[in-house]
Amino acid sequence: MDFLFQPMIGALSFLNGFLGSYGLAIIVFTVLMRLVLWPLNSKQTESMKAMQAMQPKLKEIQDKYKDDPAAMQKEVMAFYSTNKFNPLAGCLPMLLQIPIFIALYGALSSPAFMQLAGAEHFGFIEHLHHTWRSNGGDPLDGTLAVDSSSRHFEAGKTIDVYLKGVAEPEAFPVNSLRMNDLKKLYTAEPQPPIAGKPLRFTLHQSDLGFDDTYVRNIVKITGSVINPSSKEVEELSFVPTKDGKDFSTEIPTRKTETIYHFGVLGLIVIYGILSWAYQWSMTLMSGTPAPTEGPQALMNKFMPILFSVLMLIIQIPAGVMLYLVTTMVMMLVQNLYLYKKGENTPKTGDPKLQVVTVNK
Repeated sequence: MDFLFQPMIGALSFLNGFLGSYGLAIIVFTVLMRLVLWPLNSKQTESMKAMQAMQPKLKEIQDKYKDDPAAMQKEVMAFYSTNKFNPLAGCLPMLLQIPIFIALYGALSSPAFMQLAGAEHFGFIEHLHHTWRSNGGDPLDGTLAVDSSSRHFEAGKTIDVYLKGVAEPEAFPVNSLRMNDLKKLYTAEPQPPIAGKPLRFTLHQSDLGFDDTYVRNIVKITGSVINPSSKEVEELSFVPTKDGKDFSTEIPTRKTETIYHFGVLGLIVIYGILSWAYQWSMTLMSGTPAPTEGPQALMNKFMPILFSVLMLIIQIPAGVMLYLVTTMVMMLVQNLYLYKKGENTPKTGDPKLQVVTVNK
């Protein structure tokens, strides 16, 4: 899925260059996307308002033909046709946002983003890649969290080689090395790792593919290491071994533990409150009172709670939650803007809604 993740990381990095914060970059990116989709979202809102206005008439049809599903379907379709309503018209904006969500989720969960964002704090959010509950350690803190499942480690996509007498390092993409498999470039000892004892990583000259003359001029090699089981990223600095043939380094370790990030939990709670407020705004725009009983009333009451619980289960990164919260704020702003403009009545208009009886 790199074809989705890399452009997203590039877009956020570009905005970060101007704003100096990946958190602000996510917010600005979200606002820009909502503005681009504003016309389509307005049509979606109009479609939802029309559907709400039609609910009483649809209920009449359902009650009248509850014993004849085929006739009910014909009546409903005729009702939609008479009122020039397409129930699928509001789906396009939602479909367009699915790839954006997937790209953002993948990008913010990737080691590449963790390396870029580093230990950046944003407001009450500790790190943008954090989920509300994680099993591992903090990235880039110089200590690698390990447990019995930490048997394989991956290299980052690039290593930097520092040469004698040269100030700037030379960057080598791992896919240009002789051993171009991220999962096999580093060897780690001991196996399995023992929490509390240093873990030694080795880069073999034979895997690098450098000639002897070049190797003798290497002062150090830096690169990142990723623990796939916890998605933790740490930076390593390899120095030549005593025999001068390979490069090695050690990093302290500690036991993996479950960490709760209450800043992310706060975002989930805010999202649930905004979801309820959005439903309230849709009721306000429809011009019809919200149902107090029945399936629709239950859905209005429990849907925000259900979505919030879903966010807890899926383990969504804080940056993605920031995107969702900003999206919900923009949706509320759009609804209130349309309401203030007096567009709170469906195009069909409730008085014009007609039920057309279809002959069986």
